[in-house]
Amino acid sequence: MRRPSRDRSPQKKVCLNKPVPSIVKTNMRIFATVLVIGTCLAAATARAAHTEVQLLLSADTAQPGDTVLAGVQLKMQPGWHTYWKNPGDAGQATEIKWQLPPGITAGEIEWPLPQKLPPAEVTTYGYEEEVVLLVPLKLEKNLPSGTLNLAAKVSWLECKDACIPASDEVQGTLRIGTATKPATTAALIASWQTRVPKPATHFTAQALWQKPATDNTRTLLIEVDWPMPGATAKHENVDFFPAASDDFQVQAETKTIEDSVGELVLSKPVKKFSGDWPKEISGVLVTGKGAYELKMAVTDLPATAAVSPLAIPPSLWQMLLYAFIGGLILNIMPCVLPVIA
Repeated sequence: MRRPSRDRSPQKKVCLNKPVPSIVKTNMRIFATVLVIGTCLAAATARAAHTEVQLLLSADTAQPGDTVLAGVQLKMQPGWHTYWKNPGDAGQATEIKWQLPPGITAGEIEWPLPQKLPPAEVTTYGYEEEVVLLVPLKLEKNLPSGTLNLAAKVSWLECKDACIPASDEVQGTLRIGTATKPATTAALIASWQTRVPKPATHFTAQALWQKPATDNTRTLLIEVDWPMPGATAKHENVDFFPAASDDFQVQAETKTIEDSVGELVLSKPVKKFSGDWPKEISGVLVTGKGAYELKMAVTDLPATAAVSPLAIPPSLWQMLLYAFIGGLILNIMPCVLPVIA
C-alpha cells in the first residue's frame, strides 16, 4: 500500500556514513566527510522527500509455515539516488524497522546489486531510479486463519546535488489461509530477486596480501578460479564491491592483474583505520556472468609466488617448460654428443 510523502526537516547528523573513528584516517576520507556535510547543509532548504516508498508482497494469501517475500520499493526522482548496505566513501544505507504481529519473523535484507556511483574521488554504491529491497517473512506453523497487518518504518538518505535524510511508514495486509495465492506484485518481486548476488558455489576464490604492510595502506589480491564452460580470455566489467567495516576500507579502485581463461586476479587497495589488518574479507564479485557473494580468509602471499605465478602469464611458463624439454632432448641425442665433446 502506497503512503504519500510527508514534509521532512533534514538533519545533517545522519548524512555521515559512520563516525570518523580517529585522526588516523587519510586526507581522502576527511575530504569525503567534509563534502557530505556540505551537501547536507545545502539541503537545509529542501523540505519534501524525492523518493516514494511502498510495501510489496509476493502473496496475498499464505499458509502457516510459508515464507513470504516482502519488497520495500523505493522510487527516486530523476537524478536522485539512495544507498546500498555499504554506502562507500559517504552516504548511509537504507534501514527497515518492522512492526509485525506475533507469529511472523523478518529476515535480513536481500540487497540487489548496486551501481558504482561517481565521482571517483568519493565513490559510493547505490541505486538510481528504482530499487526493491527484499525481506523474507517467515510464518509460524501455528498461525490462525485471518488477516494480518504488516508495517515498517523505512529510513534512507537521498542525494543529488544535496543529501536529504528521509523516512516514511509503509504497510500492507496478508491473509492466512489454507492455500497460497500469489499477489499481483509477485512477478515484480521475482524480477528483483534475480538481481540479488548469488552464493559462489561453482568457483573458488582466495584473498592474499601482495606485500607486507609498511603504512596504513596495503594491496589486496583476490584470485578467482573460474572453471566455467565457455569462459573467454577476457573478463569484462569485473569488479569487487566490499562489505562495510568500521576498522578498514576496501577502496573502490580495481585493477586486473591477470585475466586469462579459467583464472582471474583483482588488485584492491585497503586502508586500515584501527586494529589489526583484517583476517577476512567479504563482498560481491561482479562479472559479466553475474554477481556472487564472497567471504574469504586473507593470508600473506607466499614468497615464492610473489615473483612467479602472479607476475608471469601461464602461457609463458608453458613456453619455458617446452623449451627446456626440447633442449634436453637435443642434448642427449647421439648426433649431438660429438658436438658437445
